[in-house]
Amino acid sequence: STHQKQKQSYHGRSSRTWRISSVSSKLKTAAFSIASHRQNISIALGPLLFLVLYFCLDIGEEGARGKCAAMVASMAWMFLWWVTEAVPLPITALIPLFLFPLLQLQTALEVSKSYATDTTFLILGSFILASAVRVHNLHKRFALRMLLWCKKDPRLLLFGFAAGSSFISMWVDNAAACAMLMPMVLVVQQKVHTG
Repeated sequence: STHQKQKQSYHGRSSRTWRISSVSSKLKTAAFSIASHRQNISIALGPLLFLVLYFCLDIGEEGARGKCAAMVASMAWMFLWWVTEAVPLPITALIPLFLFPLLQLQTALEVSKSYATDTTFLILGSFILASAVRVHNLHKRFALRMLLWCKKDPRLLLFGFAAGSSFISMWVDNAAACAMLMPMVLVVQQKVHTG
């Protein structure tokens, strides 16, 4: 009798363990399925979140309730796509360009002016110039010339980079100057360490 109770107890634990492991494997399969479709889920959640917030939020002053809800909903859509990187970031950044005129938050002309400022084109041109320097291997030429000029003296090398970056920064944005100088620094570092 005691032996039968122990046997039943063992079989009961065994079946519970099997059920738990079965549930665990199903959860793992579901998690893997969700992870493999994360991008598609995020793409669908963006507009869905927008619609839920747009129709459910009741914020703002009396005359501006719809506009406040529309702005919060569109920012939530952009935030979700930005964080999950469901679509490339440049596409996420273009959401206001079509959504704000559609929701009558701003005219298309007002929204597009935000995308075409002088600073934007300065930075864009600077990065195009930095990319051209890298594509045509000018950064290697400049780095080798700097090494020949400095003769591996660390003080002269530091002075050369400081003078070069200040010269480039006179005409180009600082971020783009760093983008132009970074490949040169890496080439110099490789040449100095290899001898």
